[in-house]
Amino acid sequence: MADTEPVSIQDMLSAALKSLEKSGPGRKLRIIRQIDPTAPRLPVDRDLMRKVLDSLLAEAAAGTDKGGRIRVCLKHSPAALMVSIKDQGPGMDPAEWDRRVEDASRPPAPGAPLNLEKCLQAVLSLGGNLFANAREGKGITYYVTFPPPPAG
Repeated sequence: MADTEPVSIQDMLSAALKSLEKSGPGRKLRIIRQIDPTAPRLPVDRDLMRKVLDSLLAEAAAGTDKGGRIRVCLKHSPAALMVSIKDQGPGMDPAEWDRRVEDASRPPAPGAPLNLEKCLQAVLSLGGNLFANAREGKGITYYVTFPPPPAG
């Protein structure tokens, strides 16, 4: 793993959302933000975390029709820090998610963006977890969770 440093997930989400908005202005996606400004900084590899956020937001945008909504939340508690990204797309059969998780062991092509499998692998390497609530016809919610950072 590359160098880790305490990073503001709030700032990373804001930057990732700005990039998403610039990349697809014609899609007119409505992004609903629920970002807790008091969430602690996490000691993670900044570049890898940003790739994960960019990739999950791109997945949500690709699955959402023009004019649709994406909800992005950042919450924390004494037990965990959680980012959730919910789209209004066609969803996915839960068995498809399981198959993608199993495929996470295959190496990606050089320079390729992170797909869902690689996002899972990256989040695990950062000390977190990635899971999804996926149902056909009901969209997908991606959850990225991390244990709370050490005190001090």
